[in-house]
Amino acid sequence: MDHDTPKGANHSGGRFDVGTEGMLPTNIRNEDFCKVLLVAQSDMGEGLLVVKEGRIRYANEAFCRISGRSVPELVTLPTFLKLAAPDQRRLIEHWIRRRLLDEAVEDRFETAIIHGSGRRVDVEVAVRPLRKKNRLPQLVAIVRDITERKRINERLRNTLGVLVSVYEAGRVLSSTLEQKEIGVRLLRILPRVCDLSAAVIDLRDEDGRLYVLNALGPQSLCRAASATVEARAARRRALESKEHQLFWLEPPKGGETPLVGLSLPLMIRDRGIGVLEVYGTESLANKMAVETLHCLAGQAASALENARLYLELAERERRLRDVVGKLIGAKEEERRRVAHEVHDGLTQMAVAAHQHLQAFAKHHLPDSAPDQAKLASSLQLAQQMVREARSVIADLRPTSLEDFGLGVALRSKVEALRADGWEISYGEALGRERLPDEIETALYRVAQEALANVRKHAQTSHVHIMLTRRNEGVYLEVRDWGRGFEPSVVPKVSCRGERMGFYGMRERITLLGGNLTICSRPGTGTRVAAEVPLPTSEGVNGEHAK
Repeated sequence: MDHDTPKGANHSGGRFDVGTEGMLPTNIRNEDFCKVLLVAQSDMGEGLLVVKEGRIRYANEAFCRISGRSVPELVTLPTFLKLAAPDQRRLIEHWIRRRLLDEAVEDRFETAIIHGSGRRVDVEVAVRPLRKKNRLPQLVAIVRDITERKRINERLRNTLGVLVSVYEAGRVLSSTLEQKEIGVRLLRILPRVCDLSAAVIDLRDEDGRLYVLNALGPQSLCRAASATVEARAARRRALESKEHQLFWLEPPKGGETPLVGLSLPLMIRDRGIGVLEVYGTESLANKMAVETLHCLAGQAASALENARLYLELAERERRLRDVVGKLIGAKEEERRRVAHEVHDGLTQMAVAAHQHLQAFAKHHLPDSAPDQAKLASSLQLAQQMVREARSVIADLRPTSLEDFGLGVALRSKVEALRADGWEISYGEALGRERLPDEIETALYRVAQEALANVRKHAQTSHVHIMLTRRNEGVYLEVRDWGRGFEPSVVPKVSCRGERMGFYGMRERITLLGGNLTICSRPGTGTRVAAEVPLPTSEGVNGEHAK
């Protein structure tokens, strides 16, 4: 009998059978080992190994099932490391060598062995070294098959990864309003949730025809796969039925596995805006992959539709700005035309009438005092008509604005108001360079409208105007200390013109990319502030550098 055969055990047919009394090999009898062995025998799901001098000396039935080998096969192995997966052998050898140095330590670790059939088996091993006086150390190992547990854990990790990816997709896809960028981000997410070789995003144009927005994978594969009869039919059926369509294609050149295709409609309510196509292995056909891709397709459809609506809205706003800009330009042109007509017509006639009256009074002065008073009154009316005509011309299109710029035009306006008895101050720091014509005109009109509102509604003549460069732009502020108003209150009919004037001011400044703020409270006055950015290539006299 072999020296390592347990006393009381049978050695027949190439197997070691432990007796009912649980007798142990005499060379490994140990109280701790007895406990371990009894536990292992009570639970046939755990394998038991005894290793001495690197060779297997004992193995129970459970370990034989785990390893797919009989006891004779196991005990004839030159080393227990022959069981280990090749990539695990050095790690196990190093780990065992360290454990032999400390008999009191029992440790667990995970590794892999090669089953008798050739497949890999993941195992959890608990090892404890046993020593006897004047004898070489032995290792007692309890082995548990954890292949299924690891497979389940891996599936759970994959499922969790898919859920996280789907969750992140909603945030990532909705964080941009560029359709191309949405497509790029979607295609980056897809490989994280399924095994695919290529993907294509097709969108419908205004005529209902599909065009490629983005693609992932080799261009040759994308073009060849999407151009097949099966792919074209699947796209059509997906949009018509509003359901996904699975189809199979011939293996690519050099391949043996058929290519699986999946067409998913991109739906907004009951309207299909495009198709998401993915190509890959048969795993694309499983329920979880299809449901995950359905969820991503729904999120992508919403993001793409939002981007389309945003672009449409932006285009409408651009067209509206163009229309408003043309209207304002036409209005300024009309002001200029009327100013010229008033200057060349009405003003000249008023001046001529005043001069004729002066000449008549000089040579034909009436004898009576009442007649002299009437003539003097006529002269005064004619002179007032000339002043009013010139004032209208100045409001329509001040020559100082065209000839000398915004700073001089506002200063002239302030001086005219001072002559009328206003308590008005003016501060200006624009420098020597002229501003672009459109900026000068817009800011002058804002100041003009603000001062008109002060005259009509503020019940004050105490005003301050400031004009300066600030933050690479021009800043204008008109501040009065009048009665003010509550901006949140719906204006009365009497204030309608004031609010319409505010709207026109804001529209002018917005067209230039600027910002207009109006601050007011009853009893504290009103502040109108406009800030307009300057063109980066501004040149002298309002001309842009080439």
